[in-house]
Amino acid sequence: MRPSIHTFHIPVMGLAYTIDTPVKVARYGISSVISIIEDNLIEKMRQHYYNLRGEFYQSISSKEDDHRAKRITDYLNLVQQMVKEQFEKLKDQPFTKGSEIVKYFEMLPMHHRLHRLFQTMMQCTEKTKKEKIEKILRSQLQPGSIDVNIMTKLDRNTLDKNGNIIVDNSDAVAALRGYAKSNLSNSSVVLSAGLNPRLFNYMEGLSSFDRNEDGTFNKKIIIKVSDFRSAYVQGKMLAKKGLWVSEFRIESGLNCGGHAFATDGYLIGPILEEFKNKRGSLHKELFEMYNQALSEKGKKNQTTAPSLSISVQGGIGTAEEDHFLRKHYGVDSTGWGTPFLLVPEATTVDDHTLNLL
Repeated sequence: MRPSIHTFHIPVMGLAYTIDTPVKVARYGISSVISIIEDNLIEKMRQHYYNLRGEFYQSISSKEDDHRAKRITDYLNLVQQMVKEQFEKLKDQPFTKGSEIVKYFEMLPMHHRLHRLFQTMMQCTEKTKKEKIEKILRSQLQPGSIDVNIMTKLDRNTLDKNGNIIVDNSDAVAALRGYAKSNLSNSSVVLSAGLNPRLFNYMEGLSSFDRNEDGTFNKKIIIKVSDFRSAYVQGKMLAKKGLWVSEFRIESGLNCGGHAFATDGYLIGPILEEFKNKRGSLHKELFEMYNQALSEKGKKNQTTAPSLSISVQGGIGTAEEDHFLRKHYGVDSTGWGTPFLLVPEATTVDDHTLNLL
């Protein structure tokens, strides 16, 4: 899978605001993040979309063994199926005004090579040349990724009838298992809210996060961090377990409107400057630890380091800000949250909250 054609993603917002955002935007190549920590909400979304599609809805009772993971797996598979169907339909549409395939290319940045090629095609009067460009454009289409978020600190234990803790069935661990068992590929799990050794230990035993022979990952790991130290500590902890962090997603507590996780008064600028200066050494050190861990586990050593992306989100909402952050600090992409709460075509926000915003 090629890198995302957009330089932004829609981050997780609350438990519900982006619960079905991929169904709304992924076919246009836009990546977004679903919160999977609240399985009761996910069960309601399963029922909603099965009924909407006219398909049989089989409830997954909270009394079933491993119900949290089962609900999450099935919902993610359902979302993927819907996005796949939407995308296949979009690919076959004609390049006529108002069609979804036209929207796909119109929403690309003006400077993007595919947007420029699309404009050339739309203005072309020579039939053969126009058909040739259309074919090229269709071959470059790709959906946005369906990513998930787990707040690692929301990790309540599950007890059996006798009041004993059920092993590997805490909230975060079960959510991770539900994601790992899903059919999602070219997807990422975004871990936020700090360290969770129990979750990291469980993740170590999952093959879903192993690197493929071609150097890609079907399921990638993204760590949301507030500063460089957090990235360094968590990246090392996972690398030593043979787990590769594909992206550090920076979110300053002072810059993000949805949180109050203020650090020692550092705004996003100095934080990004440190990442810019230390990115290369961090990449190198983590790869050495990762390879060492693979050797100790009897797995094949890697000759080339997997990619390590740096993104930033919080307080961003225009193309100009996105461009500045990528050019000045060298970040690979940005997350635009709050602006999309005002876009019903992208997020699910109740009327009362929308009016307040």
